[in-house]
Amino acid sequence: MNFLKKKLFTDTRVLFYFFCSLLLIVFLVVQSRIWFGDYSFSNLQQLKNQITSLEKESTTLLKKNELLEGEKEKFSMGRNAIEGLARSELGLIKPGEIFYQFKEKESIEVIHNKTDESVD
Repeated sequence: MNFLKKKLFTDTRVLFYFFCSLLLIVFLVVQSRIWFGDYSFSNLQQLKNQITSLEKESTTLLKKNELLEGEKEKFSMGRNAIEGLARSELGLIKPGEIFYQFKEKESIEVIHNKTDESVD
């Protein structure tokens, strides 16, 4: 038996095939990790897509942040800016002022049509 083991491993052809099969197994393990592992090639594309979407989101947030910084500077300039914003956004009316609201012609016609239908 010992003789057979020594003869088997000393034969160069057997050693060559043994090392070739061992290298093939190692190669297949490495390739399987490249294609199907946690950091696989397919996951790389998903990560690239995720990075581009996060970069787009980051640029939109930076633009929004710049706009907010501009508004902050505008409001810190004085009372007139705050009053202008309150008038336009909140409909602020000072005491003694008269507020006029103009409606579009289309909305007035819709109101008249509804009142005409309710009378019938």
